Amino acid sequence: MPDFKKNKNMFKLLTFIILVGSTCKTQRQSSDSNTVKEYYSTGELKSVKVYKNKKVDWESITYFKNGKINSKASYHNERFIGPVTFYHSNGQKNFEQIYDSSGKSNGTFRLWNERGQIMQTGNDKQGKMIGEWKTYFDNGNLESIIQYNEGRKDGLSLLFNREGDTLKKEIYNLDSLIESK
Repeated sequence: MPDFKKNKNMFKLLTFIILVGSTCKTQRQSSDSNTVKEYYSTGELKSVKVYKNKKVDWESITYFKNGKINSKASYHNERFIGPVTFYHSNGQKNFEQIYDSSGKSNGTFRLWNERGQIMQTGNDKQGKMIGEWKTYFDNGNLESIIQYNEGRKDGLSLLFNREGDTLKKEIYNLDSLIESK
């Protein structure tokens, strides 16, 4: 499994695709001038945005065409703030992360597959990976355990096969490989 958080371009592209979608939409403003609803061209609700503080802050819920929630997020100055959750089209969580007031990720990151199985967990501080990050195979077994310090590999990294046997042990010092077994 690719290291989802380390590949920021993949993360940004996925976020863009999920938020924007690939179908045409129309906008209708509700009677509440702070609420904007967007609809798919076929009439299904696509998103609801509730604006606050002269459109500097807003909350957004986006929907798949099947009516299930796609994402829930709050924004400040066009950046995520607070908990952000994305879902698969079947209703299972896709990923969740918490963002601070500067728009940087802080706290626990979790990624799930469409069956609801956890695929990756870890923590961020000021937008950088810290501590122990784990990735999992779709059978639930660990794929890797990697230690991070301010976004760089630092310490012991373990890689496993699908059956759970250790394939490789690596020791890093701030992204420099020191030892590999």
